Amino acid sequence: MPTMGVSTVTTMNNQILLVQREDFPIWCLPGGMIEPGESLAQTAIRETFEETGIKIQLSRLVGVYSRPNWRFGGNHEILFAAIHIGGSLKPQQGETEDVQYFEPDNLPKALFWWHRQRIKDALIGTQSIARTQDVFWPLKDMSLNDIHKLRDQEKLPLQEMYEQFCDNPIPGNDQIDVGEI
Repeated sequence: MPTMGVSTVTTMNNQILLVQREDFPIWCLPGGMIEPGESLAQTAIRETFEETGIKIQLSRLVGVYSRPNWRFGGNHEILFAAIHIGGSLKPQQGETEDVQYFEPDNLPKALFWWHRQRIKDALIGTQSIARTQDVFWPLKDMSLNDIHKLRDQEKLPLQEMYEQFCDNPIPGNDQIDVGEI
């Protein structure tokens, strides 16, 4: 069944807020899945605070991003632009290893390529687009639990696999379906 979540491009002093995942050494935008009874905006604010310790104010809806061939039926995310209004950087134990602000032209190498495009879209003021970023789940029928077991047994070089997979877009798999940049 497809999943739906939200993420934010949060800025402060022209820098971008990113989190480093704890389960894999990869950087990404803060975000997560919608909980029952929660609006998209509430999810964005909650997830950003939980993962980073930062309080945000949403400034606009950037767009909807789809990965229809991702694990178990696809993943769809709503992306908001936001500004830092309070709190201090604090990783969430069990989820994030590190939290930092980065200059837009000096983002970490180990960053999901599809998040690079989302950051670009947010920084240039994009609003209300629908973009397909078709990425195939690289480990076929393996669940996240299966991958974590391999990671814990040190049988899968996750750092290398994720850097290679997540840093290089497949040509032709990123397109705007609705809206303009």
